[in-house]
Amino acid sequence: MVHTIYGNPKALQTLTFLKESGRLCHAYLITGEQGLGKKTFARRMAAQILCKNREAAPCGECESCVKIEAGAHPDFIPYDGAGAKNSIHIAEVRAIRSDAFIRPNESEYKVYAVYDCDNMTIGAANALLKVLEEPPRYAVFLLTCKNPGSLPETIRSRCVEIPLAPVGDGDCKRALDALAPDSSEEERARAAAACGGNIGAGLTMLKEGSAQEVLSIAGDIAAAISQPSEYELLSQLARCGTDRMKTAAVFEQLIRLLRGAMLQKAAGSPGEDELQRALCARLTLEDFIGVIQAVQEARDGIDKNAGPALLCTWVSAQIKSIV
Repeated sequence: MVHTIYGNPKALQTLTFLKESGRLCHAYLITGEQGLGKKTFARRMAAQILCKNREAAPCGECESCVKIEAGAHPDFIPYDGAGAKNSIHIAEVRAIRSDAFIRPNESEYKVYAVYDCDNMTIGAANALLKVLEEPPRYAVFLLTCKNPGSLPETIRSRCVEIPLAPVGDGDCKRALDALAPDSSEEERARAAAACGGNIGAGLTMLKEGSAQEVLSIAGDIAAAISQPSEYELLSQLARCGTDRMKTAAVFEQLIRLLRGAMLQKAAGSPGEDELQRALCARLTLEDFIGVIQAVQEARDGIDKNAGPALLCTWVSAQIKSIV
């Protein structure tokens, strides 16, 4: 099946609970940054809910699982917006709400997956709230969202939230091995190192061949931090461009480099790595903490729809106010 979930043991515990208890809530909110597999997780949940084999759900072999795999199950209704800029409008949510009161075709439940709920209009959110307040007993809603803070609290409070997080290096490499077998071992290893545990970002890097660029930009930014020139730092940050996913990956890799150097500084032995030695020579432990926090805030800004160019300018100023 294509619904393999890597890492995220806490999220998987929710699926285990569903399997063992058979107890379902009427709405789940699957959250996490772009590329973490929210849609894949929603499809896995739907397959588990609708699977005919209750002891081994999702079995991947029953009629229900085969239909979900083929995108042809009448009781699994995915929706990701059809309006301007893929926004979800009130008319679409009203259609979903009306359909929800029609009994399932061939299963015990009807599962609605509403993707990217960040893009709902206010009217659509209010229409969705009405069906979440009094849902039919057989309807289950799986909502995905990058930034749960963008949703009305009235909707969040009626959902069980399942946050997804970046995976470890081992899980990321295994995922890329399975999902991108046509790429070389070296390319997959480089993408796993550059994507910060975001499997979707890793796959994009493999497709675009940008993993080496991400590693190079992050290394050059780290080198610029070890130098007094603010112009050099801003110039290296500007190489991120306007690509949100690439900028996020650069920030993730930069945080890794800074944390590695900070650990060497704390241990009192910079080692043989030239970049780490340069960073340790210029930054105190307090500086490292402040710079890492600034880069992490910039990384978080990507998920809050801040522009990459603005974030790069902001983080440059923040770093230079520390170092």
